[in-house]
Amino acid sequence: MSKLLKLSDTPYIVVNDSEIKKGDWCVYKTGEIIQYLVKLNTDNLRKITHSTEPIERYDHPAGGYEGIFDKIKQLPLSEVEEAIYGFSVKNLADNYVTDESYLPVHKEENYRSYINGFKAHQELVKDKLFTVADMINAFVAGTNSGANYESLVDHDSDNNEEAKEFSQNELEEFERSLLPKTEWDVEFDERGKIKLL
Repeated sequence: MSKLLKLSDTPYIVVNDSEIKKGDWCVYKTGEIIQYLVKLNTDNLRKITHSTEPIERYDHPAGGYEGIFDKIKQLPLSEVEEAIYGFSVKNLADNYVTDESYLPVHKEENYRSYINGFKAHQELVKDKLFTVADMINAFVAGTNSGANYESLVDHDSDNNEEAKEFSQNELEEFERSLLPKTEWDVEFDERGKIKLL
């Protein structure tokens, strides 16, 4: 099975557990990307099969880093956004900036402005993650957790260690459930287009 990973804002990469061979690009569970050139323990590595950005390596003829798609298939960012969010910023810009609405000389500038404005909006609202439904879920989870906490307290001996441990574990699990996803199970259809499972 393949997994789509979001390492930062971009890139997204697709990894799987297939056999790793010399020259393959891999990712550690920490998110560090390496090229497998010397024999290493592969237990902590997953093979990268696709990426939305080229992998940088230090072997450019003029010196410095070169972005390459070497043994990794290019995955359009617009496809990933479409699969995860149901929309692609690039496609929204394509639909908004049409030939009929702008002079050709301004079209590219307006296209870039649309994308930059959309990304600026995303940055401004990134901390506004929670909906009314999320707040209701938090209330219900808190109510249930409180009831479970009370049932674990031994009022005769005043021992509440088990209840405190349970409550802490519940809180940590609930916090994890609210964090944005960074990993999805995926597969590719017969046309090579990514889809979430």
